Amino acid sequence: MMDTMLSALRAGLPGLGVTIPEGADETLCKFGCELVEQNKVMNLTAITEPEAVAKLHLLDCLTVLKCENLAGKKLIDVGCGAGFPGVPIKIACPELKLTLLDSLGKRMAWLESFLVNYKKCVLVISHDRYFLDRVTTKTLAIENHRATLYQGGYTKS
Repeated sequence: MMDTMLSALRAGLPGLGVTIPEGADETLCKFGCELVEQNKVMNLTAITEPEAVAKLHLLDCLTVLKCENLAGKKLIDVGCGAGFPGVPIKIACPELKLTLLDSLGKRMAWLESFLVNYKKCVLVISHDRYFLDRVTTKTLAIENHRATLYQGGYTKS
């Protein structure tokens, strides 16, 4: 599974025009493989084929890096679910200070088990939209390999 995912990821990176740190491709695929394994006991994603995980999850998330240099910046992934797009972005941009926000503690516990070795990564569980509006200044929407940046709070985007 890892080899197939890694081949698809490496094949897609040049077309995306994104450069990632050495070893990040393997870490991304490790995350993808762990996602597929965890998905057997917890509904995280409908996408479980290794090549599809690389293309539709990992590469899709990395499109954000074409829009904005996130090195040293703070990012909150609201409703992070299985960790997309936040975790792949963090792996590809280790200088990013990432906050993952979701309402399901079970999902967050799984993400925490993977992210325990990553610095500057915060997990938050909240149902409070007022809180989200207070901490959000930009919202990034990702769809079909395109990232759109919106200015303003969470409910204003």
